[in-house]
Amino acid sequence: MSVSPRTKLLAISFALIFGALLLGAQPDDSHPAATATESDIVVLPKYEITTDRLLPPIEKWYFVSVPGFEILSNAPKHSTEEFVCDFYLLQQVAQILLPNIKATVDIPSYIILCGDRVSFDKFLPKGERNETDPVTGRFLSDGERSAMVAYFGTDPVTPDFNVLSSDSAPPQPSTGNAAFQNFYLQYFRYLIRHNLKTPPPFWLEEGLVQLFAATDFSTRRISFGKVGGGNDSVDVKDGSFNDFFQNRALIGLRDFFSASATDPVEKRSVGYGTQAYLFTHMCLYGRNNRYTKSFFRLAQMASEQPVTEAVFKECFGMSFSKMEDELRAYLNYTDYKSVMMKAKKKEQGLAEAPPFTLRDASDSESSRIVGEVMRLSGSNVDALNRLVAPYVRGHYDADLLAALGIAELEAGHIERVRKFLEVAVRDKTTRNRAYLELAKLRAVEINARTARENRALTQAEVSFIQEPLFAGLKHPPVSPALGAMLARTWLSSPTGPTKEQFEELAALGRTYCTDLGLVFHVAQLGLKCGHIETSRQFIVFGIANSPDESTKYKFEQLSHELPPAKEERVPKK
Repeated sequence: MSVSPRTKLLAISFALIFGALLLGAQPDDSHPAATATESDIVVLPKYEITTDRLLPPIEKWYFVSVPGFEILSNAPKHSTEEFVCDFYLLQQVAQILLPNIKATVDIPSYIILCGDRVSFDKFLPKGERNETDPVTGRFLSDGERSAMVAYFGTDPVTPDFNVLSSDSAPPQPSTGNAAFQNFYLQYFRYLIRHNLKTPPPFWLEEGLVQLFAATDFSTRRISFGKVGGGNDSVDVKDGSFNDFFQNRALIGLRDFFSASATDPVEKRSVGYGTQAYLFTHMCLYGRNNRYTKSFFRLAQMASEQPVTEAVFKECFGMSFSKMEDELRAYLNYTDYKSVMMKAKKKEQGLAEAPPFTLRDASDSESSRIVGEVMRLSGSNVDALNRLVAPYVRGHYDADLLAALGIAELEAGHIERVRKFLEVAVRDKTTRNRAYLELAKLRAVEINARTARENRALTQAEVSFIQEPLFAGLKHPPVSPALGAMLARTWLSSPTGPTKEQFEELAALGRTYCTDLGLVFHVAQLGLKCGHIETSRQFIVFGIANSPDESTKYKFEQLSHELPPAKEERVPKK
């Protein structure tokens, strides 16, 4: 697929904004398994079903797994199959538009397509559940799991725009499927948030995801930056930002730039996402690109300080009021140039989706995914009931037990957690967090015992704590917290790691170098075990990248334990 010089320039510009440290560890299976010191026999807990806990019934969902994603859908089967094919193309489009980011990130993610409003609304925070709420998609994440939920009903739902939230669908072009574009918005938000070291300013994220979500594509072409599906630069159709603001006032730029992603939806200005789309589109594609450089300069400055009128003037050379007039003029006469990329006759274009099987989800699969996503939305009680239901009905697969154990942990029911996680880990769950949480629970128990007996850890006790940590290294993505706990446990061990084990831990520290807790513990362990030069590198990095004086002081204190660096010998002539 051919790419114009202007498109290359656009990609480079986006790369300046979205330059990110891409994370991902790929440990091997070479660890020796530690031997547990406790009994392998675990009796799973029982639940008493009462009128206070009505178990959700078995629901019909379709399921398919693609690299990095588990997809659950109760939309019609043909629509879901069409979505999977479209999603495969969308990932390639994202890689072309944003070449410096990963189209599939390391955090396992769920995609839920809801064929009706009732099933969609249960994934919304309760304060946003409203029959007239036009929200059609949600991105949810807790750093360990992510989910994209999209309304995918066959009946058209047109937002009334009176309570438009930032996660609502963008103004829809007159062509294309609005249900697909509802998902595009969540997917590009997912890419941006998971590929950046720090979150972008809210107005920037919102403008870009709205812009990306309006992308039109097929296997032979990609159209980017077109407003409302028009065929030329001034043909503006219904559904564009022009249509939305036809009889509405713009949000004042002082309020626009001060808005935050953490603002409650009900307090967010009406049409915020649409105005972010308008501002971003004008700066990147309109007015003969006179504002493009100013836009990118503002984006870079906004990552370091609030956008005041003085900062804005420094970038654009005009006041907020003057830019508001310019935006209104752009609404009246939208002069812009969009990007069209076409595959030449002999070029392959975008690859179509490989064969896949869409099947009925099992009770365990659907309840696990629905429960996990409900937990991400903050509906902890409903989430726990959803996870308990298949368990009570006799399903005990490892991933369900891991999800149930984590949900019980967050609910504070510690007496049940250990039993669920012991069995989930024994049965080799793919859920990396389960291995870490089990190691923590074992450590709490053993540390309490050694404190009572006023003694140090034995090697057998260290091995018992480390057993799930070693197993967790085989189930990526490996969290930096797991690596940090492995290092801390070795610091208390009568024997340290082998050279190979330490080198793998150091590799994990380099991969997750933004996690200074892991960096610090690897440096400590290196000092104890004689890996001086590796420790020196980690300490120097920690001092240089400490976000505050307290963190910097800890690394500086650790640096005092380093022996003097070897002086290079100058060869004699």
